Amino acid sequence: MARLSAETVGAVVGRNVKLLRRRRGWSQQELAMGLRQLGLEWSRANLASLESGRRRVIEFKTLLQLARALNASLPELFSGTGHIALGSDIATPEQVLAFAAGKRPWSEELELGPTPLLIEMERRAIGPPEDIDREAAGRLRVSAQQVRALSQELFGRSLREQLADELAQLPVDLAPAVRGSRRGHVKQKLFRALRGLKEKK
Repeated sequence: MARLSAETVGAVVGRNVKLLRRRRGWSQQELAMGLRQLGLEWSRANLASLESGRRRVIEFKTLLQLARALNASLPELFSGTGHIALGSDIATPEQVLAFAAGKRPWSEELELGPTPLLIEMERRAIGPPEDIDREAAGRLRVSAQQVRALSQELFGRSLREQLADELAQLPVDLAPAVRGSRRGHVKQKLFRALRGLKEKK
């Protein structure tokens, strides 16, 4: 799938700050002075950098101070129809605001898969590949080598990688005991899938 083009948060906010400032008939110097009164030590040059799109990253508290100084809402600072780049993720302004409002976790808002960190944490919890292969081999009454071959045929990767990926999609706020129980259920599901493939051969 082609990657969408997207602007940085700074570019989107900067464009809207400029628009809102001009609507109010304020100069950059006047808005910078208003920001300083709110505790944001910005000069006219700082504001010019934001409005021109050169400032790529903005702290959340700065967003709040900009909105307050302009007597605007956060949605007004993110107004537009394009996409916003947030690291490796790309979102619409609506998704960014829904996340900021605490409606849904970021991964759910963008319908993303699990992060690499979650997958790595599950890999560590599962243990070395040979351990899970030996466990599956014992349950299926085949060799560990056969488990690896079945996994490649069924999942296109190792049993450990498949298990880690599926476990990483569980809610991150599960209690350890509940996560452990879910881990066991997912593992048994994969073992059953491997057994089904083995029995067809």
